[in-house]
Amino acid sequence: MARRGSLLRTFALLSFLLVALITIAQIGVQWRLLREDLLAWERTSTAEAIRVQVASVLDPDDFVHRDTPAARGRFSEFLRLALSNPEILRIKLYDPEMRVVWSDEPRLLGETFPGNRHLAQALRGETVAVLEEMGKAEHEYERDFVSVVELYIPIVLHRGRTPGTAAVDGVVEIYKDPSRRFANFTRDRIVIMTVSLLGALALYTGLFWIVRRAARRMEAQQLDLARQADTLRATSEELAAAQKQLRVSERLAAVGEVSAALAHGIRNPLASIRASAQVAADALEDRSRVETYLRAIT
Repeated sequence: MARRGSLLRTFALLSFLLVALITIAQIGVQWRLLREDLLAWERTSTAEAIRVQVASVLDPDDFVHRDTPAARGRFSEFLRLALSNPEILRIKLYDPEMRVVWSDEPRLLGETFPGNRHLAQALRGETVAVLEEMGKAEHEYERDFVSVVELYIPIVLHRGRTPGTAAVDGVVEIYKDPSRRFANFTRDRIVIMTVSLLGALALYTGLFWIVRRAARRMEAQQLDLARQADTLRATSEELAAAQKQLRVSERLAAVGEVSAALAHGIRNPLASIRASAQVAADALEDRSRVETYLRAIT
């Protein structure tokens, strides 16, 4: 009984730890997938909207001749269109030398950020979306933003060129407020956590019930085997006692047979002696005959 309780407690503890680890890993993977879905949506939908606005306003040479009044006017028009989206908090336009050529923050104009690896990826034609905390060097004027989706969009304005197949003319970086999307993201995380925990609880309860039921059956079988062993032991003892009694009876029977044979062997000579003595007694008057019978007896 104590062994069964120990095994059951061990299983309960180990299965609880295993189910908990699996549940935590599942929640972590699902949260990461949700995060990646959010960033993938930004890389496609938001980036495509920005490219359409850029293509409708900017000229292919604006990133090269950025200081001309015409280029500045088109940059300003692009900012006006892009910032009409209330979720966009900041816009930066970079030339191929990683220099800020235009921004809604004037203090950024002319700044370069050669250590920005996401910008380097965008200049190679890759659209990059990341969730960022405002702590890097390029975030000097964005400290008030708590957490944003940072999107780097490579721009190719020359006809017949697409990102990834030709030189990039420039990069548009936008900081986007993810609060609306995060509201759905948080709701999905709560749903995932709740469902995962309920599933883990159901799995643990089911496993514990199955093992406990199996343990009870094993205990009942062990008790039944113990009872059968006791019955067999008692039967064996009774059989041994019966065999012992049988051996005693056989010995007594043998002694009886020997006694009977001995008595029979003694009884025959005595009968002869008795008969001779009787005849001798009847013939006492004839001495010679008596002596003859006595010699026969001796």
